[in-house]
Amino acid sequence: MHDISPVLVGKIAIYDAVHDRDEMGSRFDKIPIPRWPYEEEFATLLDSLEASLALADASDLSREPLAKIIHDLSGGLIGEAVEIVTRAAVAAISRGEERITGATLSDLGYAPLCRRRNSAFPQSRRACQGREGGAVENKLTIGYIYLYLS
Repeated sequence: MHDISPVLVGKIAIYDAVHDRDEMGSRFDKIPIPRWPYEEEFATLLDSLEASLALADASDLSREPLAKIIHDLSGGLIGEAVEIVTRAAVAAISRGEERITGATLSDLGYAPLCRRRNSAFPQSRRACQGREGGAVENKLTIGYIYLYLS
């Protein structure tokens, strides 16, 4: 016999499903998953992504202004950052360049998740409303971890 506690990860809809029944709702504790803030750890992530690229020249993704542009476009979401950097690398190679530049990122025309229609994160769409220019940092969560309390 194994003593394994289930962990659920998901949006607030998971919370609603779990708390639909009192006996289940009282057994899970909700822990918010924050977005990556624009800090050193995000720059380290960008360094890791850049190291995995097949570009001959350094792009310095972890330095201003590229790091800020990528963070704003990604909203602090790892998957979005990976997608942006991947698309930018492909675009750079297609243009015969061997590095990602601000122009490369700009030419992508990448719409932040909060601006895309049918976003998976409704709170992100609301956070974008009324913004001028690019996205700005926010403290919204992207989902939740639900720990089983036995």
